[in-house]
Amino acid sequence: MMYKERHYSEVKTVEQSGIIFDDGSQIRFQDCVGLYGSETCVAVRDVTAAPPYFEFRTPEQPTRIIFDRSGLFAADNNRKDFQSLQFSIIKAGFKTFDLS
Repeated sequence: MMYKERHYSEVKTVEQSGIIFDDGSQIRFQDCVGLYGSETCVAVRDVTAAPPYFEFRTPEQPTRIIFDRSGLFAADNNRKDFQSLQFSIIKAGFKTFDLS
């Protein structure tokens, strides 16, 4: 399945309603519910993938947020960013399905 790729660095904020990107576009959590028969699951995630990602089943086409920083501390920073997004989704009252 093809997907739209976004970088975590493009995320402006995570709110109760969804994820807002720097360009004003957004992923609305309510548009993504229903994965795996759950009313609160909005995405799948894989921290072991190269690069790690969250994939949201958005209406037009799935949207994958990837964590692909480079540099000396890239692995640690990507892991911290990944956990930050995961906790923000939980705080908003939703969950993700772990593929790793």
